[in-house]
Amino acid sequence: MKGNEIHVIFSPVILCLLWSSFYFKKLKFNKHVKVALFFSLSGFILLVQSLLKDTIFGNASFSDIIGTFRPLYFFLFFIFFYFYIDSLNKLNKYINLLCFFGLILAVHAFLEVFGPDFFQKINFFLYKREDKLIILDKAVSTFGITYLFSFFMLIPTLIFYYLFLNKRNIVFLVGFLLCSSAIFLSQSRTVFIAYFISIALSFIFIPKHDNASYRTFLALIASTGFILFVLFVSYFDVIITQFNYIFKGILYLLENGVDLSGNGTGSINSRFNQLRLVFVDNDGLPLLGIGLGRHIDNQLESIYAYYTYRYGLIFLISFMCLIMLTSYKARSIANNICNTYKESSFYSAVALFLFVSPISLIAAPSHELIRMNVIFFSLFALVFIFEKLKYSNST
Repeated sequence: MKGNEIHVIFSPVILCLLWSSFYFKKLKFNKHVKVALFFSLSGFILLVQSLLKDTIFGNASFSDIIGTFRPLYFFLFFIFFYFYIDSLNKLNKYINLLCFFGLILAVHAFLEVFGPDFFQKINFFLYKREDKLIILDKAVSTFGITYLFSFFMLIPTLIFYYLFLNKRNIVFLVGFLLCSSAIFLSQSRTVFIAYFISIALSFIFIPKHDNASYRTFLALIASTGFILFVLFVSYFDVIITQFNYIFKGILYLLENGVDLSGNGTGSINSRFNQLRLVFVDNDGLPLLGIGLGRHIDNQLESIYAYYTYRYGLIFLISFMCLIMLTSYKARSIANNICNTYKESSFYSAVALFLFVSPISLIAAPSHELIRMNVIFFSLFALVFIFEKLKYSNST
């Protein structure tokens, strides 16, 4: 079974539906729940009208019908975490869980790339495919896709990063370096770029009152930068050979840029060509969805082409605004409300992760895929429930 049918049988939405049934009894339609419901229903309606357009021209299938329920995941996962995480204790457990799985998957990534042959054979059988030899020497862990794995790993990476800045504990530094290495081993270029941008911008997301974190940040950047420079110069040939895919792509982009003519090659140009095709396939501005895009020769990978074609420009812009609003809210929480270093670190990490998500999602709409959709949408709920948690905890 392939494609969208997986969402019916294996998707966490089934578990979420069962759990959510217990919370509907106490579900109060406050402004946060209403926004989540409106956003999900809007996406669902837009996707249905795109499905109808494709059905008229004979381009739709049963799996496409099942796929129209994807926008509803946002609401289901949102209300699940919004009502299940009802104490700071549960919030801290969830943060610990993200960090724990981040470390486990980072170790798995190292074994996947550098481990013994028997481990690599088992891993290939479980998570890789003969028709995708391009990922043979890259870390995908249990996610099976490089950009999906690296997109998830960016969350624990940034959590450990801020934990170290706030607490200056060597354990957090090791966690940060391990998770960072996993992103590098995946060789996902868009997430790799997003990672460096996030580190460069991270000082903006350090709580204003924590001057010690600024000093730690500067020391960490200086020392890490020096160590990486020495290692890169010392093992230049080995690094370029082992990680040829990521360096070749980034160097090509720096040297040639994006080909606006639509004839360029490479993954970045391919994403741009997809977006260009979306506008060519429509007479005017695609404010609403054009269709599902199944009939297009080149698969719509970038979120900008994918969302514009399926949902329309209005929904894409609204989604990006929601991400930025939630990022701003998370930063405000870290700056003004959090009292513990763990809470402050988590919300600073969430703010930065969401802020660079528009870059990470250039490769693909990873937030919609299995497992990542649960985690991604949970962050929205945890941002908008925090003030309520602090209030209930203090009374």
